[in-house]
Amino acid sequence: MNHSGGERSNRFPPFDFWTSNWADRLLLPGLYRPGGFVYVLVSPNFVADGVSRSTRPESTGSFIEMSESSSRSLKLPTASEVIVFKDSASACRAAADRIADVIRQVPCPKLGLATGSTPIPVYAELVAKYRSGSLDFSGVHSFNLDEYYPISPLNDQSYRWFMNHHLFSHVGIPANQAHVLDGTVPAEAADEHAAQFERWIESAGGLDLQLLGIGRNGHIGFNEPEEMALAKAIDLPTRRIELHPVTRSDAAPAFGGLDHVPTHALTVGTRQILKARRVLILAFGANKADAVAASLQGPPTAQVPASLLQTVADRVVWLLDEASAARLVGS
Repeated sequence: MNHSGGERSNRFPPFDFWTSNWADRLLLPGLYRPGGFVYVLVSPNFVADGVSRSTRPESTGSFIEMSESSSRSLKLPTASEVIVFKDSASACRAAADRIADVIRQVPCPKLGLATGSTPIPVYAELVAKYRSGSLDFSGVHSFNLDEYYPISPLNDQSYRWFMNHHLFSHVGIPANQAHVLDGTVPAEAADEHAAQFERWIESAGGLDLQLLGIGRNGHIGFNEPEEMALAKAIDLPTRRIELHPVTRSDAAPAFGGLDHVPTHALTVGTRQILKARRVLILAFGANKADAVAASLQGPPTAQVPASLLQTVADRVVWLLDEASAARLVGS
C-alpha cells in the first residue's frame, strides 16, 4: 500500500469505478463528485485487533478506590472525573463500557469517534460486545474527528480505512450512518465539505459522546497548538488545517518517512467537541505526561488544545494510565 499522502495516487480508480463496479464490497459514504457527495465501495478485508485481558491490578491506595481496585480517582476542578488505571488495557475496558452504556441508553446515539493507536483496544472491546450479542450498533450515528488531506480511503493510513479495519466492518453499523471526513475532495471543495460535515452533526442534534485521544503537543482531533484568543479557540469550526511539525513527526514512521506524511488535514473543530454532552478522553504512556499535566493543571489556552476541555469541565472524563498521570500534582 502506498503510504504517500502528499499527492493523489494515479493507482486508485476514478470515482465512477468506485461507485459502480464493486457491488460486493463495503459501502462507504462521503466522497465528493460534482453535484454532491456519493458512496464509495471498498473491500472490507479487515480483522479487528485483539486486546489483552490481563488480571486487574491492585490499587496502591493513594487515591479513592474504584472499579474493583483497578483504578484510583484524582480530584481536580478541571474535569468531572480523572481516573488513573494501572495499565492502558484496564482504561480501555472502562472506556468501552462507558461508550456501550451510551449506545444502550440513548435513542439513536450520536458518537464522535477518534483514531490513532490509543482507541484501538477500545474498538476491539466494542467489537467483542457486539459479537457476544450484548450491543447493537444499528441505531448508532458516528462522526469521526479528522482525516489526513489529501488521502485516499484505500490508503492504509487513512482514517476511513482505520475505522473500517477496527470497527465499522465488524459491528453492523449502517454505512450511511458512519461519517468520516473525505480526504479526496478537490481543494476548491474542501472548505464546503468541512462546513457540510459540521451541518450534519448539527442536524443530527449534536454529539451524545465524544471520544478523544491527545497528541504529544496537546492536540485534540487535529486542532493543533496555535496563538489565538480563548474566545476564538473554543469556537473553531470543522475545517482544513496545516499539521503541526510534532504531529507530522509522530506520524512519520507509519507513513514510511516524514516526506510521505500529508501536510494538511480536515478536522472537527473545538466548537462541536465542546458542545458534546459527554467527553471521554484517553491518554497513555510517559510521552503524554507533559500534555496531560498542561491540559489539566495549566490554564485553558489554544497553545494546549486539550486544556480547552476545562471550559466544559463538568462533562469531561479523563482515563489515564500511571505513566501519563505521572506529572499531575499529587499523583
